[in-house]
Parts: sequence; C-alpha cells; structure tokens
Amino acid sequence: MSATSSPPLETDSQATSREAVRRMATDLERGDTAAAERDLKEGLEASPQDAELLFNLGVLYEQTARPADALASYRRAVASRPEHADAWNNLGSLYANEGDLEKARECWERAASLNPSSPAAENLRRLATESRQAPP
Repeated sequence: MSATSSPPLETDSQATSREAVRRMATDLERGDTAAAERDLKEGLEASPQDAELLFNLGVLYEQTARPADALASYRRAVASRPEHADAWNNLGSLYANEGDLEKARECWERAASLNPSSPAAENLRRLATESRQAPP
C-alpha cells in the first residue's frame, strides 16, 4: 500500500499575502496607487517578513518616485529571503541610481548568481563596459 501525499496546505499568512497581492494588482489596474500601498501594508501586518509583499511594495515605491522607501523595502525583502534574485537586482539598480556603483555591483552579482538569466547579468555587463570607457 502506498501513501499519497497531499499538497501542503496554505498557511493563513500565505493566503493573506496572496490576497494582498491580488488586491494590489486590481488597485493598480484602476490607477489607485494609494490603495495598492494600503493593501500591501495590510498584508505585511499579518506577515511582516513576507519577501514577496516587501518586494512588491518596493516596486510600488519605485513607480511612485519614492526611492528611499523602495530601498528600505528591498533591503527587508532580501533580509527575509536572501535568494530573492529580483529584489537583489532592483536593490542594485537603486544603488546605481544613487551613484553607489560598488554596492550596485555587489547586489547585481548576488542576483546573477541566484538567477543567471536575471537582468542583473546585463546590468553587470553594462557596468563593466562603462567602467572601461571612463576616463582615468
């Protein structure tokens, strides 16, 4: 007799997170960024270390020209889930925009090591090309 395994049950916090992302997407379709932010923050109240919620909040902050808030969200996302390649890539891009190319490179290297097809690989190539072309 063989045992069959059921798929793992979704936890309450996972369901809350999924629902927050769904509501955020609906709000963004309507152009309501304030409601989208509220939805993500409500999800984070239930699950404060949810890397996907933190990542989505970072993206929202970038879209609404709040780079300092985006940086904080991405930092929390990678602290919560160090293997989150997209968060590492976006964090690197924010550092690059601030002019901190060393931190940008470190983040992009991390992202590319986690996901070789990440946009971080292209960002690293561009950074290397620009570094070679910069005057001494």
